[in-house]
Amino acid sequence: MPLRAAPILTTAVLVLLLGAANAQAADPVLYRCGPQGQDLRDTPCPDDPRRAASALPRDTVTAAEAAAARKRAADEARATDALRKERERQEAARPRSAAAGIDGRVGQTQKDAGAQPAKPSDPKKRKPKDPKPSKPKPAKPPKEPKVPKTPKLPKPQPPVPSTGTIGAAGIGNAGDAIDARR
Repeated sequence: MPLRAAPILTTAVLVLLLGAANAQAADPVLYRCGPQGQDLRDTPCPDDPRRAASALPRDTVTAAEAAAARKRAADEARATDALRKERERQEAARPRSAAAGIDGRVGQTQKDAGAQPAKPSDPKKRKPKDPKPSKPKPAKPPKEPKVPKTPKLPKPQPPVPSTGTIGAAGIGNAGDAIDARR
């Protein structure tokens, strides 16, 4: 068993070393083509083959920038948590409201229940009357089903004169019948 592990381990180390060497390759060479150099290509520009290749700068983050970003994220998380707690505290302090009525008012308190309704702003305008309760109508007896109409008969067609005759020779025209008799 130990003899089989050695080739597998050697193969794994070689694969990792080749992968690491490939990952650390130099910056790719790119050609800036076009009127303002916005077209990036890995081959020389077709319109100006003399244009020199340029290496694109890599975005690198320094340790100070990374620490500042972590600090900013932690500060934002604390501020968000404080706002959430404040909102929850305000929601808990606010009384729960009942369902609103059809007029849009939310529940009446005891002092509002005994109060007189507000007077209409226009004294000439009459207050609408309450609808009268409808009386149930008696059920109608079911109707008798109608008898279906008889269909119309088709119009008679005039007879069509035939040009052929039936003779000893079979079906054919008049000339054929005469020829057959001879």
